[in-house]
Amino acid sequence: YKSEVDKLIELNRVYNMDCLEFMREIPDEYVDLIIADPPYFGIVKENWDNQWKTKDEYLSWCEKWIIECKRILKETGSIYIWGTIGEKSDTIIHIKLLTDKIGLYFKDWITWKKQRGMGNRKGWLYTREELLWYVKNNKNFIWNEKNQYSTERRKRDGGKDIIKPSQTGYLAKSLFKRITNVWTDISECTFNISEQNLSNKHLTPKPIETSERIIKVNTNEGNIVYIPFAGSGSEIIACIKNKRNYIATEINNEYITNIIIPRIQKECM
Repeated sequence: YKSEVDKLIELNRVYNMDCLEFMREIPDEYVDLIIADPPYFGIVKENWDNQWKTKDEYLSWCEKWIIECKRILKETGSIYIWGTIGEKSDTIIHIKLLTDKIGLYFKDWITWKKQRGMGNRKGWLYTREELLWYVKNNKNFIWNEKNQYSTERRKRDGGKDIIKPSQTGYLAKSLFKRITNVWTDISECTFNISEQNLSNKHLTPKPIETSERIIKVNTNEGNIVYIPFAGSGSEIIACIKNKRNYIATEINNEYITNIIIPRIQKECM
């Protein structure tokens, strides 16, 4: 049996649509998690990152899709928004202020420290991207505590695993270290489109591991993840690997045809 909503929105499918147009078809409080990796505005030399004349125009667009994200997010849901900060762009600061005003509850600002630096200008080498985490209801959101630990073990004492008290005096709950809000253990994406003889490529793919980390902590198996800017499809692959349902939108059909679908096919083989 399929409800009218299920007939309208097919799960585990990539829609070649503008995310704003598509979200207007999604009912209120329908998805459990949103991972948004929007254009950063003027960072890369691609049309999709330079389609706005001014920062204000870009932020006005961001406000519209964030409002829709809040509407379709369940009370127990989370939204993560990627961005960057540096000389070329400080839009992530403005996006945070926008999201605060829209009424989502700010939980954390995560910095992903990359392994390789970018840029040759005078100044500090650029090695970071930013990730905002918001929830809809701070008193009732999904958080899988068992998945908040890394694979790095705590220090041993005389060759034996021990659990020592933390700085607050409480005993740690695991032999493994908790993941912090500075991610230093995930390398840049090694996904190479040219190796697959495809005619297109994506300049800013995210590693699957970043999405897996979010998905494991903020959703349960069978939950629905919405991906408004599917791009290279890393978030989709993370959903498939971890038995989460997904809905994704990508306005560039070439990315869907030449990158996302082949990756899905490879993952499902």
